[in-house]
Amino acid sequence: MPYIYWDSTYILVVIGAVICMIASARVKTTFNKYSAYRSMSGMTGAQAAERILHAAGIYDVRVQHVSGNLTDHYNPANKTLNLSDSVCNQTSVAAVGVAAHECGHINFSNFEKRRIYASGIREGILYPELPEPKNEEEKQVLGELQVCLEQKKEKELRVIRETLLYLHNIPEDMYIEARQCAEYGGIVQKAIRFLGRWDMEQAESIRQMQEYGMDSLSIMKNVLLQYLRSKKVNDWERAGGIYMEMLERCKETLDEVVIPADEDVRFRAANRLLLILWEFVK
Repeated sequence: MPYIYWDSTYILVVIGAVICMIASARVKTTFNKYSAYRSMSGMTGAQAAERILHAAGIYDVRVQHVSGNLTDHYNPANKTLNLSDSVCNQTSVAAVGVAAHECGHINFSNFEKRRIYASGIREGILYPELPEPKNEEEKQVLGELQVCLEQKKEKELRVIRETLLYLHNIPEDMYIEARQCAEYGGIVQKAIRFLGRWDMEQAESIRQMQEYGMDSLSIMKNVLLQYLRSKKVNDWERAGGIYMEMLERCKETLDEVVIPADEDVRFRAANRLLLILWEFVK
């Protein structure tokens, strides 16, 4: 785990287990359903987190309660793992899954590099480098992106930053969950996979997202999440159109980013995805 010091940009790198999920009543309903399944170990989310961290030799992270439901997150600025009402003192498999996921970020995510990434975008810089265009269309898009970065307009950079952090977090979530399952097995593996099934069960279809009035970029982000989570997308009404076309263009990048331990692979992937999805962003 890298050395962490305070910087105002750390507010941008707080990662929560549900940051990539659609904010809807259905999410909470499905989580409540899975919260009915008790963990045979009898451990609460907080106890599971402490056990995982201690097994990794990490003793300087404080596990504490935070109010609300599904507000779980790790704050690298003060080294606190904050677990919500539905996780901290609950003994469900779902609670252990959320705690294990958050511990995965502490164990395997490089928060210092993510801070550098977020801070660089604010200054008009993409870490570790600009994406490489693969055709004439992407060359033109890269030119537009470079203009935005050079002009450093606050509103435009904010949209780019939020999009890139999201695009980085999706494969990062999949990576740390795979590492946690491989490292610990047992209840940790079971709980994380349980969490994954919950994630996909509550996934709205593309048509539903359109009916909710979600903007095109938000829909596309959730399409990417669904694909990375299960290699499938909920498009049973066949309303995907441009979103499924864009997914096809993204698949090569997405399929290469979950396994490598090199953190820069996922930062480069986020930059490349931004290039592909630019028409949704600009």
